[in-house]
Amino acid sequence: MTTKRERLSLHFAACAATVSTACAASAQIAYSGPVNITIPANIDGLYLNVETGTTGSSGSATAGWDINPYGTSTLSFYAATGTGHMRNPAAGTATGRTRLDADTPIGAASYFYGSSAATIGTLPGQWAYSATGTVGFKFLASDGLTHYGWARIAIGSAIGTRTLVDYAWEQSAGVTILAGDQGGPPPSYNPCAPFNPSAQLFSNTLVFNSSTATDLVTCDGTFYKANYYRFTAVADGTFVFESCPTDSAVKVAVLTACDASATVVGCGASTCATGARATITATAGTTYYVVIGGVDATTTFGSTVPLQVMPPNLATCDTAPVAVYGANAFSTLSYAPNQLVNSSATATATIGSVTWFKFVPPVTGLYEFDLCGSVNDTKVAIASECPASSTTALASIAYNDDACACASGCGTSLYSSRLFGTNTGIPLTQELVAGTPYYAVIGAYAVGVVSGTMTIIGPPPPACPADFNGDGIRDGLDMTVILSNWGMPDGDVNGDGVTDGLDMTVLLSGWGACP
Repeated sequence: MTTKRERLSLHFAACAATVSTACAASAQIAYSGPVNITIPANIDGLYLNVETGTTGSSGSATAGWDINPYGTSTLSFYAATGTGHMRNPAAGTATGRTRLDADTPIGAASYFYGSSAATIGTLPGQWAYSATGTVGFKFLASDGLTHYGWARIAIGSAIGTRTLVDYAWEQSAGVTILAGDQGGPPPSYNPCAPFNPSAQLFSNTLVFNSSTATDLVTCDGTFYKANYYRFTAVADGTFVFESCPTDSAVKVAVLTACDASATVVGCGASTCATGARATITATAGTTYYVVIGGVDATTTFGSTVPLQVMPPNLATCDTAPVAVYGANAFSTLSYAPNQLVNSSATATATIGSVTWFKFVPPVTGLYEFDLCGSVNDTKVAIASECPASSTTALASIAYNDDACACASGCGTSLYSSRLFGTNTGIPLTQELVAGTPYYAVIGAYAVGVVSGTMTIIGPPPPACPADFNGDGIRDGLDMTVILSNWGMPDGDVNGDGVTDGLDMTVLLSGWGACP
């Protein structure tokens, strides 16, 4: 039987014979070969020292053990000090989704490491019965440094039947290994690989493949060693993508797909000394691909590249859309700023990830503002003036956290706020004055996205809009009110807070006796 040391010697010899740069880059991988060791279905499971290949049925009997798959009715992975098992990049916070696709990078820039498990299912990162899967891990080797490796495990027709098929680890400390890599040339770069890094809002440090990525000829000429990064727009509007590395000069473009024939929606423009910027008009929920590559064939890259993603400008109190009687749909974004609010005479509250509305009541009276339909907890406040900034407390005339006033009821997944009566917070007991702008700020109880409907209930609007003196006739006297208040709120008819041509149109279209 060929030993591990003999296998490594053969691998090094093969690399030397081919004089392959790619092979040299992978020459430090130690591969176990097929081992097919049963993982007992009990509380101890299997202990493995990946350097020596030693296995045992207890930690005390396995000197220097590194990984420990175990469990009676589950397959779990225990992480001792310095070790950890990697989540699938598409798993988010789901700790049981540890199954990796072939060639997934396992390294310092990879996803969360820790104790985990193997859940059965069809989602990315979940495992399957009567199939094999690969789990990534890190561990402290005998040199006292962190190394990365993978282990392939076969699960039978039940979770209690499982076998360690083979495993490998990178002998160079801190060096990334690809899932399933046994040594030899690395695989070709796949622009559409599910494990390729995704870009998020604001600051990103993205892993850059400078060994096997190929060139892309697109809008700004040739992008050398082009890497593709997914980005899904969280809102409609203009997004800016800028990369300014310190160790190389790059180009930036944004495509509609992960291939050379995709439509270019944004092409890099010169910006910082070494970088470029691309701007796109995005549609919420649409996935785009940000391409970063070198400016010429001699460009050298590090292992990462920076990317700043700036979202559209957000509506503020001053630029808030006008709310109407009845239903007003609202939705906040996770990156929206928080707003400080004076919630009582002696206390302040923070409303998270806010959005704004302006409301100009057409009739003086008491009004009610109901928030319904959000799956996350909401807060709301009303003020007659905009705050100087999000850190300046909004001088609210009403504030509320949780009080049910939804016509649909308040089920277990519904939250609402109500600014009326004696509910939580400061009730809206004062009359709102016709023609005066008021500002409603809506957001989350703490953090996160909220969405739903704000329903405004109040005195019915006038039956004869623009009849300011109430004589039942829309005539020159009413026109005088509009003209004398032009550009101000007091002659407003349509509720947008300003007297202008739109209000004159309402008056002229109903000229004469009111119906």
